Amino acid sequence: VSSKLAQDSKFNLKKPSAYHWDFSVLGFEVLLCGLFGIPPGNGLIPQAPLHTAALATTKVINMGNGQVKEEVEFVVETRWSNLLQSLGVMFSVFMLPALACIPHGCLDGTFLFLGMAGFSGNGLWDRFWLMLTQRDKRNTDLPYISASIPFEKVQLYTIIQLSFVVCVFILTKLPFVAVAFPLLIAVLIPFRHYVLPRIFTPLELDALDPPDDDPANREKRTASMQPLAEEPGTP
Repeated sequence: VSSKLAQDSKFNLKKPSAYHWDFSVLGFEVLLCGLFGIPPGNGLIPQAPLHTAALATTKVINMGNGQVKEEVEFVVETRWSNLLQSLGVMFSVFMLPALACIPHGCLDGTFLFLGMAGFSGNGLWDRFWLMLTQRDKRNTDLPYISASIPFEKVQLYTIIQLSFVVCVFILTKLPFVAVAFPLLIAVLIPFRHYVLPRIFTPLELDALDPPDDDPANREKRTASMQPLAEEPGTP
């Protein structure tokens, strides 16, 4: 999941498959660490979308009506940041006495900041706030805010997603079943392919859960969802 998000088409990566190689190396590392009985490496930080976003150069586009849109111009695709991060983890072993002096509140605040930073550009977060936004204040630049998609379907899709989030959160808090929470994540795949098409039309799913493609195709798909302008003299 982390690798998939890190190579999202919005980043316009030239070599997105490099993250697959990173995870291949981590896979062998986990195998070796298990054989030697030592803690395995964690692939979250180098391949996290926050890491990719930190290497990105963005520009802000004024959409009018007080609305702005952030767009990625390019990403510095380098392995130096991954290497330095890994070296930092390795040398942290020799700094355990100093790290033990860090208050837990500082660590909690750091993780809270990282979590809140991940809300930006998150579709679920955006649609959640749309449910609380009055009609004339909604961002019309979003692909699922169009005349061809009822807003009730947007609300229903958001509620379904929130329900799964709550279920995952509850599972992680139950010690006797917390280890099984990845199974719930795996259930989302057949749920998306077999259940949601019975609730939403292909056009609605294409807007609410668009396929991973290049920005040009995404713009074409968004344009096709907009209502056609009436010609002069049309009744």
